[in-house]
Amino acid sequence: MSQPNTQDNFKAIALALLAFSAFSFSDGLRKLESQSYEVLDILFWQAVFGMGLMLVLSPFLGGIKSLWKTQGQKWHMARGSMMALNTCLSLYVLSELPMVDAYTIYFLSPFVTCLLGIILFQEKIGLYRWLSILGGFSGVVIAFRPGYEEINIIHLLAFTCCFTFAFSNIFARYAGRQSALISFGFWPFFFTAIGIFIFKGGTIEYYNQVFLLSCLFIGMFYGFALITIAYAFTLGDTSMVSPFQYVQLIFAISLGYILFGDAPDTLKITGAFITAGSGIFFFQRIKSVKKA
Repeated sequence: MSQPNTQDNFKAIALALLAFSAFSFSDGLRKLESQSYEVLDILFWQAVFGMGLMLVLSPFLGGIKSLWKTQGQKWHMARGSMMALNTCLSLYVLSELPMVDAYTIYFLSPFVTCLLGIILFQEKIGLYRWLSILGGFSGVVIAFRPGYEEINIIHLLAFTCCFTFAFSNIFARYAGRQSALISFGFWPFFFTAIGIFIFKGGTIEYYNQVFLLSCLFIGMFYGFALITIAYAFTLGDTSMVSPFQYVQLIFAISLGYILFGDAPDTLKITGAFITAGSGIFFFQRIKSVKKA
């Protein structure tokens, strides 16, 4: 596989910024809707509209047939299942915690992915990357101050999201970069909708037209983000694209304050930026090692 050139990397970075911005807006809208409607109903209709978006765009994403004929199909379905679980857990967490609190914990996902890579692929990492992992976890400790600030089941579910997202990244690696883009977006929506439909015994509320319109926008934002980030990672270097995940910290603070009046204290913001900074350093070390 040829290495991405500078132009490809710049395109990938632009796509990553759009994708992570769309993820943040979908999270903000879902959190807003969760104050009035049941979380699982929001997720179900988001998934339905998201699948519709994937099917409408399918001619540009590899075609519908590629869903069953794509390379690494079983891994795409495994990733879809894991992403569905991650989506359900993450929205429940966001419905209970301020956005900046949830995102600070979610930012541990790259480090968890790295640790899983060591276990599953016998990957070797050097001292600096170990220090960045330690820095990431230290930032979370500073933000939440265990023993001073109460850590409850919601925080533990947020940590669980780090593992479900990390495993989805591992499955994506098994699936391979040559897969059709539609597979990266369709299966998470499909398994979310099917799982919720079965769990609720087929009883899904549609409430009103305003609710459905909100879910349509959520599904469009999230679907756009899934496809765009998948394309960004196929176009550019992982170490160039991944650090831009931390732009979500800015959205978490701003949307949390504007939409919900959440004003994190100084230590929480400090811890969040330490975790984000450690993540950026982590990916820069990967980039420098590749160049060496």
